[in-house]
Amino acid sequence: MKLIKDLGMQFPTSKSKNKCRYGVYLCEECKTEYRMQVQDAKRCKEKCNKCLKRTHGQSASKAYKRWASMKTRCTNPNHEGFKNYGGRGITVSEDFCDFDKYIKYVNSLPNNNKPGYTVDRIDNDGNYERGNLRWSSHSSQGLNRRTGKYLGVRKSGSKFRYARTLAGKYLSFGTYNTRDEALSVGKKKYEEYIQENINE
Repeated sequence: MKLIKDLGMQFPTSKSKNKCRYGVYLCEECKTEYRMQVQDAKRCKEKCNKCLKRTHGQSASKAYKRWASMKTRCTNPNHEGFKNYGGRGITVSEDFCDFDKYIKYVNSLPNNNKPGYTVDRIDNDGNYERGNLRWSSHSSQGLNRRTGKYLGVRKSGSKFRYARTLAGKYLSFGTYNTRDEALSVGKKKYEEYIQENINE
C-alpha cells in the first residue's frame, strides 16, 4: 500500500474514545484508494485486503492448499504440526507470505511439479525462504527428517536446542552455538535427568 495522504490522528468511529493514525493509501495491485489505519496498511504491504485474499482461482489447487498449510504450521500455535515448525522457530519469509510470489519462485526450481515430487526445505532446521527450498521425492524427504544422529536437536533462532518429550512433558536441556554441541552437552544433561528421576 502506498501512502497518498497522511490524515493524522482520528477517531475510528463517532463513539470511539481513542484516536488512531490514519492515511489515504493506494493499493498498487488494483489501484484503489482506501482510508486506513497506518498499522493496518503496514500489514497489507503493497496490496489491499481484497487483493491479498484473491488467489486467481487457485484456492482449490494442491499448491495453494500446501502453501496455506505451510503458513499455518509456522504461525498458528493451535495447529497440530506447530510444535515441529513454528514451535521450533521455523518461519515463512515475508516474501512467501504472498502466494503469487511463492508459487512463481518454486515453479522456477528444478524438477518443478515432477510426478511424486513436492516442495521441501534443504536444511530441515532452516526457514521457508529463497535458497532453502527444492522439489524432491518422498524418499529424499524421509532422509531429511530430524531423526538419527541429531534426534532431540532443534533449531532455536540462530542457535540449537536439545529438547525431548518424556511422559508427555516437554523438557529443554539448554541452547548451544552448534548442532554438535547441542547433541553432546544436551544429550548428557538429558541422560543425567533420566538417572535422577528414574526411581521417583
